[in-house]
Amino acid sequence: ALQCRAVATLSAALVLAGGAQAATIALDTGSLPSTQGWVYVAAGDGAGVAESAVFSVGGGELHQNSLGIGMAHAGGNWYQHAVTLAPGQSWAMTMVARLFSFESIKSPNYPFGLFFGANNDSAVGFGADNIQYVVATGLALAALPVGFDSSIYNSYEYTFSGGLQAFSINGVMVFEGEPTPAATPGAILFGDGTGYANARADIRSFTFTSSVPEPGTLPMLLAGAGILGFIGRRCRR
Repeated sequence: ALQCRAVATLSAALVLAGGAQAATIALDTGSLPSTQGWVYVAAGDGAGVAESAVFSVGGGELHQNSLGIGMAHAGGNWYQHAVTLAPGQSWAMTMVARLFSFESIKSPNYPFGLFFGANNDSAVGFGADNIQYVVATGLALAALPVGFDSSIYNSYEYTFSGGLQAFSINGVMVFEGEPTPAATPGAILFGDGTGYANARADIRSFTFTSSVPEPGTLPMLLAGAGILGFIGRRCRR
């Protein structure tokens, strides 16, 4: 009986792992993300603020202006999109953006007025003065590349591979080799991620890609299917 009950549990695990595939989610900056499968979130200090009060589109860009919203507690106004990944599956997200204005009530600056990430607890906030990112033990600060200018378009890339996260700007590594508390995201996010900081920015593009599941995944799926078949035959007797 215990073996038979195990069939349902193992089946669910195989379905989850088997559903994880290579995927690409690309933002069309010609329309609001909420028309493309993204969900607009207004939380904490940003609760009750309409999407149109923070985000707009024009000139092939997504404009964000959260200046003056909140500035007291956690919260924010961002977009999120569901993803399905296998545990440990590699992924990457790239945003091309420029940051015009930034305000923060924390010192050093808490640069999540513009951020992107996974699950809201594996994320990078980038501002005019520094980069802040989430690690397994909390938050860490990183210096910006020499000569960095946030007011012009820069390419920000955030990756997860081999159990570690890395972040680069215009191909220059800012940090790498850090563990992340959200290795398998159920959602990806970008926008204004906190009530402690706000930003006015333009986003030219955002792309999320996930790799084909690791080579070890298929043998595990096949082995699991064999176990299910064996147990299933015993259950039917």
